[in-house]
Amino acid sequence: RAIVHIPEDIAEHPWVLGVEGLIKQLDKSLAGMHLERIKADAGDIFDPALHQAIQFDEDAEGSEEVIAEELQAGYALNGKPIRHAMVKVTRR
Repeated sequence: RAIVHIPEDIAEHPWVLGVEGLIKQLDKSLAGMHLERIKADAGDIFDPALHQAIQFDEDAEGSEEVIAEELQAGYALNGKPIRHAMVKVTRR
């Protein structure tokens, strides 16, 4: 989650690049064990089978519930959620 909020002026700093590399290596290792991160990008359709709504934007207008922000990553083992992605939900 912290990687998303890195200021642009330090985005190319070796420390930041190293942390990003570690995250990619971790995800690759987990995928080798059939454990994958659940997709929960801003704008994706909210799916209660994969996502847990922690916050909801009551003032938003629209009929479609979409993810505004991923608050905590979720994971699926062999395609079945073992920890839902915690998200903020809005409407569009």
